Amino acid sequence: TLLAHLTLQQEKFDVSLRFANAALDKIPLDESSLRAETTGILGRLYHAKGELDKAADYYQQAINIDKSLRAPRLALAQLSTLKRDLLHAGRMYQSLMHDYPNWIDVATHFGPLIPYCFKYNMVTKDLIDEFAKVVEQEATNVDLWENLGDILCKDKPAKALRAYATAIKLYQDT
Repeated sequence: TLLAHLTLQQEKFDVSLRFANAALDKIPLDESSLRAETTGILGRLYHAKGELDKAADYYQQAINIDKSLRAPRLALAQLSTLKRDLLHAGRMYQSLMHDYPNWIDVATHFGPLIPYCFKYNMVTKDLIDEFAKVVEQEATNVDLWENLGDILCKDKPAKALRAYATAIKLYQDT
């Protein structure tokens, strides 16, 4: 599995594929976490190669084996976004945000979709509060501040203006 990961990072996809498949053949069926990790690597491999349907299948298999793996869940949400299945992507990001409220990667990808999710009543006050906490923790991320402004603009215009003002200030300071 480590060699599959290493060669994937080196963009040696054919070599990585051989290592990952060999690892899966040797990993006992009862070692679910290692099987899930290796299956997730296969998803990343096919994702990197642009074979998105295969990538999605492997990500889903990894999730089915071990639901606690967060990387395949994030990657599957990203693929749903790429395929313009925004409702599915929104649900996945919302689930990730709930399970990992301080994970910046989720906030970065989910932020631009949250206003879309309002249309389907998928956004709760708790979700907005969790997102705002991440934005405040990542205080120098211009895009997240702008996303927060977009999220707050309908119901909390004063807070939205503060978020936009922070984004503008950060942008000017860079």
